[in-house]
Amino acid sequence: MTDERPELDRALADVADAPTRELDASSFTDLEAAIAKENAAPLASARAMPTPTRVLVATVLVGLGVFGFGVSACRHDLDVYPASRLVTEVLFLTLALCGTLTLALRPLTRPALRSVAVWGWILLTLALALLVALIPGPHAAMAPSAAPEVLGPVPPARWTETLPCMWIGLLVGVPVYLVARFFDRGHRASPWLAAAGAGLAGNLALALHCPSGDVAHKLTAHASLGIIFLLCLALARAIEIGLPSKSTRRP
Repeated sequence: MTDERPELDRALADVADAPTRELDASSFTDLEAAIAKENAAPLASARAMPTPTRVLVATVLVGLGVFGFGVSACRHDLDVYPASRLVTEVLFLTLALCGTLTLALRPLTRPALRSVAVWGWILLTLALALLVALIPGPHAAMAPSAAPEVLGPVPPARWTETLPCMWIGLLVGVPVYLVARFFDRGHRASPWLAAAGAGLAGNLALALHCPSGDVAHKLTAHASLGIIFLLCLALARAIEIGLPSKSTRRP
């Protein structure tokens, strides 16, 4: 997501360039106008809410979307799939998603997270999705004739059979990314954490929906979601940096 407050950022930068210089009337007027415009923006009221409220509202919205999809399109093997395993997968993915949203919506009054901490957490979310995907399905404990019927084709006949799950994960993850950015106050790490959260949301939705126990399928269509969102964000940032600026700073 691109910068949503260029005028305010430029006005604040002008003031920061000379902190000991008395602020002239023109600079003060520009800063005052930029702050007023920022406060009048549609997102201002949502981002002005206390941080616990922002985190709670964002988490509830994400939860309604992900679990709403999971319930409406629930996997059809619940009568044979180990309940303890499904609950464990859903619990860990949910906790990681909540933690990611909390970090993405940190208040500006708190020190920014160090890059090593941000990327350490993001790598942890990717590793969790990878771990869930690498655990084989419980086919060995079932009758061979029942496994394909109940848990889907194992393995998929073609790699293109993974595309429906991948599209589902992406369609679930995009709104999660947008919700996280909607309530974000502007930390540099927030877009990357939002992308990681979108990947976790996609994995969580697929854990509730997809009955396939094939490791290759889950690696391709499930665990890859976080990487896809992060790569898309990196590409968008690269394009944004490469584009000429629409405005120039006053001398």
